[in-house]
Amino acid sequence: MTEAEQERKEARRYEEMRKCVAEAKAEAAETRRRERLWEERRAAAAQRAWTKRWRDEELRMIHILRVKKDLEMSDDEDEVEEKE
Repeated sequence: MTEAEQERKEARRYEEMRKCVAEAKAEAAETRRRERLWEERRAAAAQRAWTKRWRDEELRMIHILRVKKDLEMSDDEDEVEEKE
């Protein structure tokens, strides 16, 4: 094998190795991107769940306050009727 052939062979090997490294880096970047997207989706789902629980609790409290107010108004009306 001549020196020129040896150099071409080494150049091809180097180029193949460079391609493999580039592919590995691209795969790693894609994996990191997917993991970041997955984490963002998970966080968004957790936020939605928390917001729903908070909203449900707020609605429950509003309902309780309305019922309490209605009962107080009903008691006041009963007292007025008893006085008459």
